[in-house]
Amino acid sequence: MKGYSAADILDQLMGPNRNLAPGEKPKEVLHWSNPRVCKNFLCGFCPYELFTNTKADLGSCALIHEELLRNQYEASDEYGTMGYEESFYHFIKKILEDCERKIARGYERLKNRKPVFMDPADQDAYDKINEKMNEMLKKIEEMGTKGSVEEATYAMQDVEEMRNELNSIAQRSSTTTKFGYDREMEVCAVCGSLTLVNDLPSRFEDHLNGRQHVGFSKVRQQVKLMNDNKYWKKKSKKDEEEGKKDSSKRRKRSSSSSRSRSRSKERKSSKHAEKRRKRSRSTSRSPKRSSRSDRDRSPHRSRRRSHEKSSRSRRS
Repeated sequence: MKGYSAADILDQLMGPNRNLAPGEKPKEVLHWSNPRVCKNFLCGFCPYELFTNTKADLGSCALIHEELLRNQYEASDEYGTMGYEESFYHFIKKILEDCERKIARGYERLKNRKPVFMDPADQDAYDKINEKMNEMLKKIEEMGTKGSVEEATYAMQDVEEMRNELNSIAQRSSTTTKFGYDREMEVCAVCGSLTLVNDLPSRFEDHLNGRQHVGFSKVRQQVKLMNDNKYWKKKSKKDEEEGKKDSSKRRKRSSSSSRSRSRSKERKSSKHAEKRRKRSRSTSRSPKRSSRSDRDRSPHRSRRRSHEKSSRSRRS
């Protein structure tokens, strides 16, 4: 396999603990949540393994693909709650969208291979169906751009029926193609490859069993399966709702604690204000006491002065 060493292939076939002696325990018990484990493989399959050595080759995956870990993940309580399925779904959906665009481009290329008819009625019927099919292909390309993969898949079935009608008209009435081709080409509605119309059964069988056709067929089936089976989406939505509830509870607790802190601050500030008022009242009373003492001392001074005057008058 391209991009894989012999050790990687053996690890995928026999597991990472393949070299252990009978009864020997592994040094590390690998868990499915380990970063070295391929999460796409846990959800169904690794897309990087589907198109090896084809025109749609995605490259290689260096992560661990082990059936035992997938079984453990599916049996765990965390199954469908880790976000693995969402990432896997968006990945294979993107692969399918690229394939739909490739199919639309293939039909666009074949528009110039329209056959020449001897009967004008056949020519007119062919042109009408071909025009209708081209309009449908433009809509399919727009669906793929918007991410409406399921709708595009259903629309491709209508295109396939129209294409079959065109082929039957062409086989019945055409003599040759505009550019000298004596065999009509068609686009595979599954993988986007160009094939010959009414090719030998053996060659058609080879195409159906080819790695690229089988890979895209598997991607289409998985996308449809995940669209129909909403179990993993429900679990993810439930976890999201629980997370929202927890966050709201945390916000309530934080707001209540902030209110209690503000109330304690208000009580402290009121106490400080009361102390300041008491100090101000005490300071305002102190000058009055001093003035009262001055008034108390003033008669003594006046009597002392009068006594001094009388003594001086006697001497004189």
